[in-house]
Amino acid sequence: MTAPLTFGMLLRRYRKQTLDPRTQGPLSQERLAEELHQTKATISLWKNDQRRINVDDRAMLLLLLEVLSRRGGVHSLASAAALLWQIKRRRDAKRNKAELEE
Repeated sequence: MTAPLTFGMLLRRYRKQTLDPRTQGPLSQERLAEELHQTKATISLWKNDQRRINVDDRAMLLLLLEVLSRRGGVHSLASAAALLWQIKRRRDAKRNKAELEE
């Protein structure tokens, strides 16, 4: 059985499938950072599963999906749902851990 894909793995996959209109190649971390008004370091942390987008930051989630889907990185609702599910899954795990510690 294969390990489930993490948010970072999915982000990396969809970013590489996204066309950069400037270079006509895959969208770089730098360009994704520009599009999302984030730093390259933040994108790197997301990609390496060291930080995630806050699931309650709907504006950022929508902007990320809009950038990735507009240029071909996210091809379907299932792909978008997989990315969002990973963000929600981590938030739920943190909540459960906090509840157990109470």
